Amino acid sequence: MLPRLTFLRICDMLTPEVNSLGKEKRDVSARFMLVVAFLGVVILTAQVSFGFSPVEENAQWEIPRYGAPSQKVWQNYHVKVMKGVAISPLERFASEYGGDWHYQINDLTGTYHHVYGSGIDIGSPIVTAEAAEGAAREFIGNNPDLFGIGDEDLKVMSNAAGLGKRSVIFQQTYNGLRVWGGRLHLVFTEAGRLFEFGSDVYPDINISTEPSLSQEQALAVAKDGIGFVEGRDEVTHRELLILPVEENETLTYRLAYRFDLRTVEPFGIWATYVDANSGEILWRENHVRFANYTGHSQGDVEWDSYCDGYTRDYALINMRIDISGVGSTNTDANGNFAISGGTGSKTISAEFRGPFVNVDRYTGGDATHSGTIEPDVPYTIDWNLSGATDDELDVFSYVNREHDWLKAIDPSFTDLDYEMTASIQRTDLYRPGNAWWDGSSINFCEEGSGYANTGRMGDVVYHEYGHGITDFLYGDNDPPGDLHEGNSDIVANYLTRESIIGLGLYLNDCSSGIRNSYNTLQYPCSGEEHYCGQLIAGFHWDAWQEILNSYPQAYADSVAFYTWHYGRKLGLPQTQPDQVHWTFVADDDGNLSNGPPTTMLSA
Repeated sequence: MLPRLTFLRICDMLTPEVNSLGKEKRDVSARFMLVVAFLGVVILTAQVSFGFSPVEENAQWEIPRYGAPSQKVWQNYHVKVMKGVAISPLERFASEYGGDWHYQINDLTGTYHHVYGSGIDIGSPIVTAEAAEGAAREFIGNNPDLFGIGDEDLKVMSNAAGLGKRSVIFQQTYNGLRVWGGRLHLVFTEAGRLFEFGSDVYPDINISTEPSLSQEQALAVAKDGIGFVEGRDEVTHRELLILPVEENETLTYRLAYRFDLRTVEPFGIWATYVDANSGEILWRENHVRFANYTGHSQGDVEWDSYCDGYTRDYALINMRIDISGVGSTNTDANGNFAISGGTGSKTISAEFRGPFVNVDRYTGGDATHSGTIEPDVPYTIDWNLSGATDDELDVFSYVNREHDWLKAIDPSFTDLDYEMTASIQRTDLYRPGNAWWDGSSINFCEEGSGYANTGRMGDVVYHEYGHGITDFLYGDNDPPGDLHEGNSDIVANYLTRESIIGLGLYLNDCSSGIRNSYNTLQYPCSGEEHYCGQLIAGFHWDAWQEILNSYPQAYADSVAFYTWHYGRKLGLPQTQPDQVHWTFVADDDGNLSNGPPTTMLSA
């Protein structure tokens, strides 16, 4: 692919009609209508992208829990008791004790996850931990079918008081061993009213609690898996337990050792579960809980140019955020960031740089931000207070918008997924009143000699970035200049929703431009490539407007954008008529002989 120098300003080469175009309307010589097959609008879900951080580094050491029971979305039900009929344990309870009750059921264990309602008086106040445990055990003993377990296999996990209530939570055991995740609970008022209880105990456990492996043998497996260094690292917890496993929606149980290994490298406290019979590592996770640093990046951006004024506190997307000793991340589609790692106060820094663009002042002195961020305290980077220039904010925002717009259309197009340099405030080469793409970067000139700063004009930025789209789409099969320039104008038209290119290029003249995709030019065209590029741009503009007249905007946009991009991607057209044809190929239903595409071509 050969580098290209493409220039926006061609005023002397334009006809008077085009050079003096304003925003007034005119008749269209030919009306175009795309016959559309449904194209769904692709929604790009931006998410936070992490670079290096302790959490990601340690993720390679974590082993997801084998057979972890699936997460449940609990459904609420109302207990209905028919006189003289009690089928379920809960219906029997409601019939015997009375009251109005609701419940959630754990489908995996068959137990009642929550039972709550009007409550029952148990006959005495519950003001001490002993009284709460005694009342709880008595109720469980009298109603074992409500809990799926007897009182003898329960060990108190928690006995807490607050807001005039007491709760008792029991841990399930089996032959004296803890059953991981098995528990039940009861909640009383201190006045002695039970109004909430539930059980998530695991049923039908029937396995041997005699391990085939000794504790030391299993510990050796755990140590070896994490790179444990004797004398440097330490074992902080040892336990033999029952680990429930869900396989094919059926519960089974494993006898397992749990070891907590505190290591220096990789840093963490690694809770490691080793099958006590096979020696398989069933689960390993880091119990070091890293701090969470969150925030937002914003600034005043001129959408779509200085002619349109500022959008205040606009969210800046795809901006790299660095936090000392923690790592880097990029802001998401809402300008927000979050990164975990480390503890305490940290230094946060940022500039107009991210995975897809690095805005660079030609004369130096790029705007930067530095501050102190605290864990779990949202931090705002306000570039209006950080010495940013208008063109830094604008170019950064325009490029990221165009990148993500194209990515929404074609997620597989990755050629522009690099940190493109956007050089602003150029005072050399083709200045003033110009901008160019040089094969890998885009360049914009400082204000001067009656011309505006081209980095403050969205259509100029979109146009130059559009040359990058075309260059990478075609590779070594570069199209002729009229297609290059016309397609760059099309991108600008789509993103600004304006047919005129270069509004405001002449400083503070926001009603006139230098080209217009709303024109009466006819093929073939003789003239300079920017001028002739208006013909293909006019075809796409007029077709888009016709679709907008007949269909909702989101649908019309998707048809126009998708057929433009995929027509070029599928056909790599080398002439303007060929691009029109390939637009129909992209839009057609797979049978080019069955209708209006031929009519459109002749038009």
